[in-house]
Amino acid sequence: MSDNTTDRKLIRTLIIDDEKPARSRLRRHLEKDPRFILVGECGDGQSALEQIMNLSPELLLLDIQMPGINGFDVLRLMEDANPAIIFVTAFDQYAVDAFNVSAQDYLLKPVSEARFQQALNKIADQLEHEITPNSAQVLNNLTSEGYINTLPVRQLKKIKLLKVDAISHIISENRLVQVYDLSNERYWTNETLDQLSSRLDPAIFFRIHRSCIINLENKLEIETWNDGRLKIYLPHDVVLTASRGPATELKKLLQVK
Repeated sequence: MSDNTTDRKLIRTLIIDDEKPARSRLRRHLEKDPRFILVGECGDGQSALEQIMNLSPELLLLDIQMPGINGFDVLRLMEDANPAIIFVTAFDQYAVDAFNVSAQDYLLKPVSEARFQQALNKIADQLEHEITPNSAQVLNNLTSEGYINTLPVRQLKKIKLLKVDAISHIISENRLVQVYDLSNERYWTNETLDQLSSRLDPAIFFRIHRSCIINLENKLEIETWNDGRLKIYLPHDVVLTASRGPATELKKLLQVK
């Protein structure tokens, strides 16, 4: 890893994998291609997010199956970064289907040198032609394998695995999704409300309008408002509004006339 000025022309690459042998294998493959330079390695999602911010890599070799904050969570929590990504995964059809609709590439473990070189060629070509990576396409096309129990979120520079039963409500405002816990502490994520809705249990989380989801197990009071809408009162003086369609459904769920 060099800081020579000539390195600026090289594609700055960060390896992220919780298995040391896997990182070593990826490093050996990468070092054979003179177009790329390795700027760092990470063994978990949290350190990956820190290194993405500190090192500004142009390419991530990103493992998906990591404990705690996994590869997809890294996408959900990246701040002011949009690197190209080569995903590394054991065979997982639901994930592979998502990759196939995006410009991102993926490698199935164990990674062969020939397939690795093919992926590098694709990335180098994309970067040369300034094709903008679109990681959101991957997240949009993931099919959930079940409802989540924890949600990785950010608060300033800190990462937290927030238990979903500690979530009060989620609001999308000015293209930023903000997650509030039961103490009204605020966090954020890159996920859209549509993506979150597909991963949260609909028996517990209810979308009261296109920009807000609430936890039905939270303490709440509702009040009929004009045009068939509802006012929803939560602890900490939080007042939200349910639009007409969801308001009708919510009253049925809560057995309110």
